[in-house]
Amino acid sequence: MLHHINPVSGLLAAALFLSAPVQAALPVYSAVKDEAKTVNKYMIVVWAGTDWSPKSREITRAVEHLAKNSPEPVLWCIQDEREEMTEEEQKLPKPPGEIWNIPAIQVVSPTGNMVFLSEGVSRETLPAVMKQAMEAVKQQNKANALWEKAAASSGTAAALLYGEGLQQLPPYAASSRKDILEKIKKADPEDIKGVHFKYTFRHLPYIEKVQRMVNDSAKDGGPKDYKTAHAYVNKQLKTPGLTPLQKQQVMAARFWLYRNEGKKDQALKTLTDIARISPKTLMGIGAQNYYRYLTEPVTLKSPHFTGYDLRPELTPTRVNVSSMLDGPGNYKITFKMNSGGCNIRNPRFMKGNRVVSELPKDRQDKNGREFTLRLSGSEKPDLVFDCQGQGWFDADCDIIVTKES
Repeated sequence: MLHHINPVSGLLAAALFLSAPVQAALPVYSAVKDEAKTVNKYMIVVWAGTDWSPKSREITRAVEHLAKNSPEPVLWCIQDEREEMTEEEQKLPKPPGEIWNIPAIQVVSPTGNMVFLSEGVSRETLPAVMKQAMEAVKQQNKANALWEKAAASSGTAAALLYGEGLQQLPPYAASSRKDILEKIKKADPEDIKGVHFKYTFRHLPYIEKVQRMVNDSAKDGGPKDYKTAHAYVNKQLKTPGLTPLQKQQVMAARFWLYRNEGKKDQALKTLTDIARISPKTLMGIGAQNYYRYLTEPVTLKSPHFTGYDLRPELTPTRVNVSSMLDGPGNYKITFKMNSGGCNIRNPRFMKGNRVVSELPKDRQDKNGREFTLRLSGSEKPDLVFDCQGQGWFDADCDIIVTKES
C-alpha cells in the first residue's frame, strides 16, 4: 500500500538537480492510465510545463529521482503542458480536474478519479506535499471500504455510508465523485439525511435559489412568501456534517431574507451568528466587517460626502462644522446635492453624546435638503444627521451651514 512511502530523503537528494531544460523521463499520463486500472495501482501525476517553466523542470527532476528510488507499487507519470505540443498530443486523455497553477502534484485512483491535488508546488514544499498525497491515499482506501459497505446496504443507511466515505476525502475530491453522488441520490431520493446537499452545495447558486423562491412566490401579484424560504434554509442548516464554512454560507441566505423583509435586528443577529461559527474564515471576517458597516456611525472628514460614505440603512453621520458656527442664533443647514441622491433626515447639533439642538419630534422622520436649527449658547457642537443611500449609492453632496440674520 502507498501509506509506507517516505519521500523526504529522496527529495533532499533530488534538490541537487537544478532547472536545466529536461526531456521528461516520466511516462505521460495517457500512456499509463489503462495499466493503472488493470494492475489496480494509483498514479502520481506531475503537472508541468517543461519547455517554459523553470519550476516545472525542477519539480519534474525531483520526482523522477523519487520514482527511481521508490519501491512502492505506484505508477509515476507526467502531464506536460508544453507550449509546443502537437495536435495529437493535445487530444490525448488528461488527468481529472482543472489545474491552474503548475507545477502541481496530483494523485489519481486506478479508476481515474482524483484523490489529491496540490498546485504551485516548490522544491521546498514538495516533501510535505508528498506526505499529504500519501495520507490522502490512505483516506481514499478508507472511503473505498465504506462504499463497499454502502453497496451492500440500501436507503438512507446506504446514503449515510456513501457520505461517510466522501467525508474521508479532500472537499474538491469529494465533490468530483459524480458516481458516488448519483448513488447517494438513488439511495435517498428525497435527501432526507441531507448527504447529497452537503456534497453538491455551492454558495452563490444556493443564495440565488433562495432569492428565486421568494421572488417567484409573488409572480402573480401576491405577497412574497418568506416563510417557505426560511423553512428551506432552516432545513439545510440541520444537515449533518456541514463544515463551518458551509454553515456560514447557508446562513448568508438567512441574512438576505431578513434584510429583504426589513427585519434589521434579525439580520444583524444572523451576522453575529455567522461570525461566531468561525470568526477567522473569510465569511466570518466579512460578517464582522458588514456588521460594523451597518451599525457604526459614519464620521466625515469634511462637510462633504460621496456614495462611499453612504450606508443601506439610515445611519447617524457626524461632521465637524465648528468653522461655520458663530454664536447663538438660527442656522440654515443645506445639503447641496451635486449629483445622485440619498435620504437625509433628523439633523441635530451634538456635543459628544449630548443633543444641543434638534428638530421638533414631528419633523425628525421627514426627508429633506434644507433644515433650520437653533443654537442658544456659544459652544460649537458637531452636526449629526441620519443618512441612507439609494439605488447605486451615487451621491456627491456639500454640507453648508449658514447663520440666518
